[in-house]
Amino acid sequence: MQPVFFSTVFFVAFIVLAMMLLCVRIPRLAALDGYRKSRLILGTAFILIAAKDSVSFLLPLDGNNEIQTALCQTLFNLAFTFLVYASFLKLVSIAGSKKSRATIIFAHGIVAIVLFGLLGIAVEDAADFSSTMMIVSYFTTSTILFIRSLRQYDRFVHVMKLKYIREKGLWWIQVVLWATFGLSMFVVLSSFNTAVLEITKVLYVAVYSYLGVKVLGLVSVLTPVESAAEAAEAAGVKAVETAPVEEAASQIQPALESPVQIVDNRSRTSGYLKVESPLDKWVKSEMYTRANVTLLDVAQEIGTNSSYLSTYLNKELGTTFSIWLNRLRVEKSIEFLMSEPAMSIEDCGLKSGFSNIYNYSRWFKQIIGVSPRDYRKEHSESASVSAVTLHS
Repeated sequence: MQPVFFSTVFFVAFIVLAMMLLCVRIPRLAALDGYRKSRLILGTAFILIAAKDSVSFLLPLDGNNEIQTALCQTLFNLAFTFLVYASFLKLVSIAGSKKSRATIIFAHGIVAIVLFGLLGIAVEDAADFSSTMMIVSYFTTSTILFIRSLRQYDRFVHVMKLKYIREKGLWWIQVVLWATFGLSMFVVLSSFNTAVLEITKVLYVAVYSYLGVKVLGLVSVLTPVESAAEAAEAAGVKAVETAPVEEAASQIQPALESPVQIVDNRSRTSGYLKVESPLDKWVKSEMYTRANVTLLDVAQEIGTNSSYLSTYLNKELGTTFSIWLNRLRVEKSIEFLMSEPAMSIEDCGLKSGFSNIYNYSRWFKQIIGVSPRDYRKEHSESASVSAVTLHS
């Protein structure tokens, strides 16, 4: 009776979590594309692990199908672990992590498990060796995926800044990463000691229920704060990186001065003194290089309110918050493009504050007229020609 109870709770818990992840509405914002895909992957993982438990319950181990069942369960476990890590990689991907490598690692693990499973099925005397090697393959692949996810998280922290992680309460991502790795070890132990299996199920439900709730709550963290969005909308300003670039183009082109120059060159008798000076310091301290900066964030940091700051940007600088902020970032990225030839285009955008390569390339081309890659190439060639001319 106890195994039936555990299996029922396990199945229901993961199905409910999966439905919440897949069905709860996500705002249709470009900035949330990675989050949307992360939830889709995680929801699929939860359905998979619920199905795996049902299969293992309906197909118990016995002498005739021990290897087949072990092969099936190991493949399910590895697929689930891969999807969880893939979800993490998508969640903390600043500019599209190289998911193909994680997929290749997963594919190698699958091939190894299948080969060892077929060996055990074909050669009866090799059954024990086959079972052991399937578990070893599972654990090795899981460990490599964990290390890769942890490195991506470290990169995420480096780009987003530790202060941002603490302010937004994203510390739990690393905790769940380690917990996922720990559960992989419990899966290995349960393969050799069935008494550990029920404990593993309880831990699975606890850890992944926590993960599911946390991921669902990320919408409010990753979406610009409602009050800021409302204030911005009232002032005719749209959220950062979500304003249609086509609409912004007509406002960008006339503004040939840099945002820093605009702040410096404006008259200080405009009645916005309490905004101009702290905003000037904010710009010079390069606070805009943080990702996901909102109108409300800037207003709070310079000691004013979002409505006042929005009015200042509109009336005094003749621009919107989104355009102003992304011009700053584009200009900063140009410094990296020219001074750091070894730095990738992606990293130039990330270090300048863009959350992903798509938005970086889009804004760069709209403001400068060419892509970051073409800009670097053209100016590098110009510099080379100038150097040759000087030497000749």
